Formats: sequence, C-alpha cells, structure tokens
Amino acid sequence: MSRRNLHGINSILIGVLALWLVAGIKRLQIYRDTHAGYLLEVLERVGWIADPSRGDAQLKAWDPFSLNDGTAIVAASGFGIYLALAGIGSALWAQWRDEDNLYLSAGFMCGSCALVYANYAWGMAAMLAGAVAMLLLRSRKRKLSPR
Repeated sequence: MSRRNLHGINSILIGVLALWLVAGIKRLQIYRDTHAGYLLEVLERVGWIADPSRGDAQLKAWDPFSLNDGTAIVAASGFGIYLALAGIGSALWAQWRDEDNLYLSAGFMCGSCALVYANYAWGMAAMLAGAVAMLLLRSRKRKLSPR
C-alpha cells in the first residue's frame, strides 16, 4: 500500500463503516418496533445509566438532549450519513489527486450504497451527483494529459 492511494483506501474504510452503521441502524429500527426501550435496557444492564426508583418519578419538560431510543437512533443515523458523505468526498478527492481507480471506486460505491440504504431518493440523488462530479474530474484529467 503506497501513500499515493491513501485517500482512495480511506474512502473504502469510511464507506464500509458507513454502510455497516446505516444497515445496523435500520435493523435496530425494525427491532425497536417490537422491543420498545431495548437500547436503554442494554445500557442499564451495562451500568451506564441507573434505573430511577418509582418514588423519584416526576414530570419533566422535554429536553432535546435527553437519551432515549429515538434520539440514539437519530444520532447514529446522522453519523452514518455523515460517514457516507465523507467516504464519497474522500473518493472524489482521490480522483482529483489521480489515485488508483480501484480504491476510490469501491469507496464511492460503499458510501453511495449507505446513503441509498438510509433514504432511497436522497441516496440516488447523491449517487448521481457524485457520478457527475466523478465524470467531470475524469474528463479534466483527459484534457490535461498529453496523448
């Protein structure tokens, strides 16, 4: 592995991580519908949060930073989408630097697949926009290279 292909390999790693995270979150959403409160129950078993006693129960105002299954899934989904976009961006940057096409193409596809898995319409739009950007970068390379 040479330093010349660093961004392409980086795009693969980030894209695979994004795909894994988004697929896991989608699985958790399906599981959450049948097992409400499961994530908090796991955190309680690990010892990261304490179960309040019934005497301590009180009505509190909604806090956007409170931890529950919904906010944990939304935060993880947002991070997965961020990683997918970072994988695509790293692949485009690798194309700009004229790195090996094998690495950056795989990273681009993994990031794009993660976006499609998260939201089909937005993922397909991002995939098409990234493909157009990739084609423009490759046509720039052909224009600049002597024959």
